[in-house]
Amino acid sequence: MKAHAQSQPENPREFSAIVIGGGFAGAAAVHRLKLSGMKKVVLVEAHSMIGGRTMNSAASKDPSISQFCPYPIELGGEFLHGDEKNSIYDYIHKKGLRNRPDARAKEVQFPNYYYLGKEGRLVNSKQMEDDEDMQLLYSAFDSIEDLNPHLIPEETLLQYFSRLGVKSRVLDLAYPLYANDYAAELCEVGLKETVVEQQQWEQGEKYLVLQNCTMKDVIDDMVEGAEVICNWKVQSVDYSGSGRRRVKVTNDKGEALLADRAIVTVPLPFLRAPGGAGGELAFAPALPADKAAAARSVQMGEGVKIILRMRGPRFWPQKDLWSILCADTFAPEVWIGPVAVILDGKDLPVYHVVGLICGSRVRALRGVPGEEQARLLLAQLDAMFGSQMEPRPATKAYDGAFLIKDWGQDPHAAGAYTYPSPDALGAREVLAHPLAGADGTPLVFFAGEAVHAGVNPCLNAAADTGSAAAAQLLQSLLPPRAPKL
Repeated sequence: MKAHAQSQPENPREFSAIVIGGGFAGAAAVHRLKLSGMKKVVLVEAHSMIGGRTMNSAASKDPSISQFCPYPIELGGEFLHGDEKNSIYDYIHKKGLRNRPDARAKEVQFPNYYYLGKEGRLVNSKQMEDDEDMQLLYSAFDSIEDLNPHLIPEETLLQYFSRLGVKSRVLDLAYPLYANDYAAELCEVGLKETVVEQQQWEQGEKYLVLQNCTMKDVIDDMVEGAEVICNWKVQSVDYSGSGRRRVKVTNDKGEALLADRAIVTVPLPFLRAPGGAGGELAFAPALPADKAAAARSVQMGEGVKIILRMRGPRFWPQKDLWSILCADTFAPEVWIGPVAVILDGKDLPVYHVVGLICGSRVRALRGVPGEEQARLLLAQLDAMFGSQMEPRPATKAYDGAFLIKDWGQDPHAAGAYTYPSPDALGAREVLAHPLAGADGTPLVFFAGEAVHAGVNPCLNAAADTGSAAAAQLLQSLLPPRAPKL
């Protein structure tokens, strides 16, 4: 990867393609363009480093974060979902990482424990699966894929589960099991897009964690050898030109780059604004009305990770425990890491606990000091694992250090990821449609998890849309076929 300073020549530099955004979508697009043999490709990124919503602690330029633990902690996307038709899994296992030859993805059981807060009961996944009320919840969710999204009325998952008679004691678990996973609340998740997601899911059911590499390592490998310009915040994309190099991309300092084509992979909120301008990202001509409306229809979820640093012996007795879905608690999802090491049964002098909170309740947390958020998570852990002999085992293991990553407060992300949204059926296909010049030639292409037609918010879906956008771009450069006589 060639990193460049921000010095800019008086005359704009020219490229065959400009990729805007350095997450998995942008990296996969660059990788696909490189494989095609395209030479003049540049990736521009507003942040000081590429990675998008997959940053890790070790990559931070803040010593208090980079030195938080002796190993990297994923601050964003952490897991791979499925090993079938998963482009990131295939990239790691079939292609391999140049600088991480021992990298692999390890299957883990998720979730492997549940905690019922009202009952004060911790049970393993097998016990929970045998619960009759949970069986009804599982059955209700599994039956979603049998619905026709075009024939059913729109409703939320909460309305759907309630209509099917799911009891309140397990509705409390449906939030961490489904809604929190979608980065939303049960009352926010739309049924129609959930149907699409379930019907088009084809990655399998395995849950995987990376070993010997981070998500950013994969992104770095994808763009290896390509030109990358960081600290380059795009302000406008002008596709009104004619001839070659007809797309002009300008940053917030007035510096410009010219290209034949561009791929936009920015998070969804940056495509929203009255009149079609994209928040801080403007388009000329303006975004078509249907695309602007689609950007407003699909909703971006909130997500915050609260990470506690722990020392000494394990504070939990279960040897197989690493993840817990929690009902009626402060944090609905909790896991202990580094996951692969913890599951191998090895003791570490330093390890960490993650509390994941998503949905609208994240906004209420923003007025709560970080120390209090850490205390609330510790109190939950003590309630889950405390005993008469040791009522506060987590607090005893906690060494006082914590990290909080609120993706909604990140100026380059503006949220965690999109979720199945009410009244948004078909909007993602509109978002993915390229912008054409006056002569009808596709010039600006779109990628990112928000434009995935299968309503898939996972990292591999973002990568897939990047590869697809690159393929569309390459197709648009081919000479038109002569008509058959």
